[in-house]
Amino acid sequence: VMPAEMEDGWTNPPFEPVIRDGKMYGRGCTDMKGGLMASVMAVKLLQDAGYELPGDVTITSVCDEEGGGNGSIQAVMRGLKADGVVNCEPTDDTLILAHMGWVFCKVDFEGKACHSGAKAEGVSAIEKAIKVIQGLNEMEHRWLLTIRHRLLPPPSLNIGVIEGGTAGSTVPGECSFSTCVHYVPTLMNQDMVVKEFTEVVERISRSDAWMEAHPPKISIYQTGHGFEMEEDHPLVDTFKEAYSEALSVSVKVEGSHFGGDSRLWRNIAGCPTIQYGPGEGAQCHTVDEWLKIDSYLEAILVYAKLILSWGEKK
Repeated sequence: VMPAEMEDGWTNPPFEPVIRDGKMYGRGCTDMKGGLMASVMAVKLLQDAGYELPGDVTITSVCDEEGGGNGSIQAVMRGLKADGVVNCEPTDDTLILAHMGWVFCKVDFEGKACHSGAKAEGVSAIEKAIKVIQGLNEMEHRWLLTIRHRLLPPPSLNIGVIEGGTAGSTVPGECSFSTCVHYVPTLMNQDMVVKEFTEVVERISRSDAWMEAHPPKISIYQTGHGFEMEEDHPLVDTFKEAYSEALSVSVKVEGSHFGGDSRLWRNIAGCPTIQYGPGEGAQCHTVDEWLKIDSYLEAILVYAKLILSWGEKK
């Protein structure tokens, strides 16, 4: 789970779960111990009710989803596969069939430091960075106008960190910014994003005499591919039926701007994959994280029904 930051702000100690007003409070109850335990209890429910499981049910409890998914990557690399995969992340009572991909980039700029009183003798690395940021913002605006995904928000670029300079009286000799680009699957891919990002930086650099001679350096320090599952797949149809039978309502189909391990099971393992779990995405990483008990219990019923229905079809 995420660290329990701002512990003083929690109503109760973050790793001492309490149930109050129909909710469990504690770090990780939504993200995503609720989903993990609901999957375990769905199997236990079927066993206690006397059902024979109609196939093998494998539950993976993996580490490092927050840091890149190394736990699921290890499971996939060891050859673990299934006829259908359910990622039990919290989904706000919806069925998630797509999530964004992402690329984290850092761009370093070289300037020429000097006293600000003699600014003409120096070169501001901050001002050069601003030029490139403006070009990247134009790229993002073009994406917003031209790329539409049926389930996901438009692609976006966020300048999350900028560092440069030492004092107000010194022309900055160095500057860097870090950014995260979120892109939509199928319509975009990682290579396309990196190519367009690099082209913008290089084009702006060529238009500036200093940057042409001292080009910015781009480094990519984390990536994650997008995920998308076709809605007409039998696993999706079976889940919709199981959800409706368990809860007497139809499930909504949406996409998630949060990334997750779904991409690994779909893209690398090649397994039919869906994402559904108890809890609300807004509770992830928050102070006083909570999970509605009713949502947890409903997920158990849905999972149990899905196990029976999908197992019978396979």
